[in-house]
Amino acid sequence: MRTNFSRKYQPEFRLLPAEDDEIHLGYLAAVFIFFGVLSLITAWKLSEPVATLHNGAVSFRPQPIAEEVEPLEAGEEYAAKNYALIGPFTIDRPGQVLKVEMSIAQPALNAWCFVEGELLDEEQDYLLSFGQELWHEKGRDDEGLWDETEKSSEMKLTIPQRGKYYFNIKTQGNFRPDQIFVTLTLPYASSIPHTIFGILTLLIGVALEKIRRMRKSS
Repeated sequence: MRTNFSRKYQPEFRLLPAEDDEIHLGYLAAVFIFFGVLSLITAWKLSEPVATLHNGAVSFRPQPIAEEVEPLEAGEEYAAKNYALIGPFTIDRPGQVLKVEMSIAQPALNAWCFVEGELLDEEQDYLLSFGQELWHEKGRDDEGLWDETEKSSEMKLTIPQRGKYYFNIKTQGNFRPDQIFVTLTLPYASSIPHTIFGILTLLIGVALEKIRRMRKSS
């Protein structure tokens, strides 16, 4: 009696046909691709600005505060010097992301300028900075003539504490721009985690779909 009971209720195990395995792999790939696309859409929505702190051009204005005189470096005509100060502006939420966009008009040929952005606290003390070289070059190589320009810079900064802040701009190089166009915006949140997750899940989904097709064709 005990033997019959165990046989009666013993689950039946069987191997899935190859067609079912391919179907399940296809479903799994579709799930990864779906969540990858969803994460990238979420990252795009999170990066949309909810407030604009500054949007416009700034011109060179020597600051009334004393600053150290930087020596000229090789190839420079203008040493590092404060260009313009924006602020104060208020950050109300700890961990707020600040998106900074800076651009200049088309530089002259063989001109370069290093533009640096500095985040300052309420007392105008240095907190952090970033910078990028903007330039215009032209030449010839084995493939023919080339003409390349870099005239914009973009960075996202995370501000850990609420309070009042300033954004200071410094320049150095063989020319000084007449104007620098600056946009400071506050996105809803950081889009980096969702972007990374979205890219990884998309890659996994595409890889699974490729494996499914290879199994199907073999």
